[in-house]
Formats: sequence, structure tokens, C-alpha cells
Amino acid sequence: MSDGAMAALGDAETLSSTETFFPLDAQSSTADVLRFTGILQFTGHQGMLAVSIQDPWLERGAEATMVTIVDPFDGRARMEFATAEIHDDVASTRLTEAGTDVFMGNYPENTALDPLRILCPGKD
Repeated sequence: MSDGAMAALGDAETLSSTETFFPLDAQSSTADVLRFTGILQFTGHQGMLAVSIQDPWLERGAEATMVTIVDPFDGRARMEFATAEIHDDVASTRLTEAGTDVFMGNYPENTALDPLRILCPGKD
């Protein structure tokens, strides 16, 4: 889209690779929940597109690992945005049914999203 823009806000940064880096909140993370901070915002279509991915967390559950975000429709809640299959330091991700609402239904459930790369201190 000709007027599309992506911005990293808060603690998030856009790297030279064009990936977005969300720093780990080590103070509040646990063995089962890695909490990251920052916002990735997409805008375009003359203001008709405004999507924010805020404070993503990787939450390991009994049956699946989920990427949750601050619910854009209720800022006091979290939304299960995507499923994540983690292999080494990379997670393949797929949109959940709830996550389709973020994109106003334009992408169906199970749509593959960009992979997540988990950077660990001391590793490339």
C-alpha cells in the first residue's frame, strides 16, 4: 500500500535488518511466560488501517505456546494473538481466531505470520 507505515514505539526498536526488537522484561518474566515490552504499529489505507501489537508475551501452556498481546479492544486484558512453535531460537507463528479481529477479519485463522527470533545474551 502506498501510504503504509510501520513504527516501533515505546521500548521496541526497528533493527537494520528491518526486524522489530522487543526487549525482554526480565523482572516480570517466568519460566513459562517471557514478557517483552514495546509497541509495533502499522498504519495505512488513508487511516483505515491502524494495528498495534503491544507488549507481546510468549506464554507456554499445557497444550500450546501462545503469543499474547495487550488486547486492542480492552487495554486491561490480553489477547491470544498467535500460536508459536519454537525450534531452537526461532518460533513459527500462526494467527489465532482472536487474532483475526486485530486485522478486522482480513486474514483468516491459521494464517502464517513472520517468524519470531528469540535473541539470547551472548548468542548471535
